[in-house]
This record gives sequence, structure tokens and C-alpha cells, in this order.
Amino acid sequence: MLLDRYQDQAPRHAIVVANRVVSDHYTGEVRTLVLELAYDGEPVRVGHHVGVLPPELPAAPGATLVSSLRLYTIGHVRIGDAARTLRLTVDVKRCFAPPEPDGFRAPGVVSNYLCDRAVGDQVRLFGPLAPPFVVPPHDDASLFLVVTSAGIAPFREFVRYLVEASSRFHGKVWLLQATPDHVRPVPVSVARHDFLRYADDRAFAAFERACTRKHWTDAAPLPPDALTTRHWRLLEHPRSSLYLAGSEGDDALLIRGLAAVAGSEEQARITRRTMRAQGRWTELLYGAHTEA
Repeated sequence: MLLDRYQDQAPRHAIVVANRVVSDHYTGEVRTLVLELAYDGEPVRVGHHVGVLPPELPAAPGATLVSSLRLYTIGHVRIGDAARTLRLTVDVKRCFAPPEPDGFRAPGVVSNYLCDRAVGDQVRLFGPLAPPFVVPPHDDASLFLVVTSAGIAPFREFVRYLVEASSRFHGKVWLLQATPDHVRPVPVSVARHDFLRYADDRAFAAFERACTRKHWTDAAPLPPDALTTRHWRLLEHPRSSLYLAGSEGDDALLIRGLAAVAGSEEQARITRRTMRAQGRWTELLYGAHTEA
């Protein structure tokens, strides 16, 4: 799991110096927070991330400190006088779990914690951290971006980079959703709405441009309900990469979903091991015991 690389790091403390609402009623509550922390001299730039920890999160069986963190993309960086302080800007959407049968929606632990911070409050975090997803070296690579219950938020900056920064990239890109039965494409209209909900103008504009590419999602030769064995063979190609964003256990969900086109779950697991060893399969899995 990608978050395991932060297991041996100690969290840092940042001070909230600003917290303001930047969204309207349609997009839901999105806030911009400015965090200030001591600058350690390490390179940091827009697109890097901070991993935020909630305070006094009850321990779950098998849970670790790192499995509780959530990653937020840095939208602005400013190094203070004498290079002693660092100010970072992050956007946070107030999230809630899917409704229970009685209609109750549990608040997301980390997102609500951040949205409720007042100026002067302390926040525990890791980082700044390098982006979790890296564009492969081949400009014609085929990329499979797989989401589960976590939604498409982890891919916003990645998509923006593909369109804006990596201008030479001309490979195929698919945005997919894993279910226990199969892996199906996410319609462009649904993904577009999800990008808009997060009120990220740069990522949304990048996604709009990505939608015009003939190989993107709906325009790609994919059936409406699931992948085919032809696309499984494309996934196994040496210039294909898969990126999974979700919660702990969603990797097993993806394997079950891929079994229909791989021939069996065992073959899907073999391909996963091979691609991971080659650096072509990346997973960003959050702790399953807490919502975003």
C-alpha cells in the first residue's frame, strides 16, 4: 500500500492561518485552508500533498497511525522570510458517508475536522509529500484510473498534469469503477460532475480538455457495462499502467472485478504482482475504518 512509506515518519504540526468558504450551494461546502509550518529546506511545489491526521481517532483493530491520514493537494506555496516558515494552501470538501437506512450520514472524520478548524488551531500532518501517482515515461502509455467508494478526487491533479504539464502525452486514458462483479467505465458526464463538485477550476478545465480526446472514457471503444478481454490484454501490455484509489480492501474488490476478463481471480492476482514488480500498478488505499 502506497501510504505505508510514511509509516516511519513522525507527524509535524502546522498552524491554521486562514479558513474560508470558496464554494456555492450547488457544489457543496468546500473550504480553502492556509497552513503554516516550519520550513525544513526540502523542495516543495504545487501539486505535492500533505497527509492530515485527525486528533484522538479511536484505534481500530489492526489500524495504524498512517492508515488514518488523508492526502490533500497543495494549491499554493509560499516560503517565509529567511526561509524559516512555509505556508501551504489546500482545498477541502466537507464529506459525509453514504446514508444509513434511517437517513443518517456519518460525517467524514478528516474533512470535517479540517473544515471546522479556526485560525490559530494546530493540525497534525505528514509532508509535504511527492504526488502519489506518477506519469509513466512512455508518451503513448495506456493508463487505467480505477476508483471505488473514494470517488475521483485522488485523480484530479493527476488528470490536470496529464493535460497541462505533460503536453507530449498522447496515450489512452480510461477512468473506471471497480465493483464486486466487474470493472466498468465511468461516464464522462458523471466524472465531469464529480470534478465540478470539488470546485477545482484547474483540474476541471483539464478534465474538460481531456474529454475531447478520442480515447477518453465514453469515446473509447468500451462496452457500456464492463471491460472486455481485449482491454485486459491491453492492460497486460508493457506500456500500460493501472492506478487504484480507494480504501483498504478495495484491491481485493478490483481483483474480483477483473476476474471476468482475466479468466480467474488467480490470473488477475498474477498480473497484479507482475505489474507491481515492474512499477506499473500503483495503489493509494486509505484506512477502511474512517471516512474521508
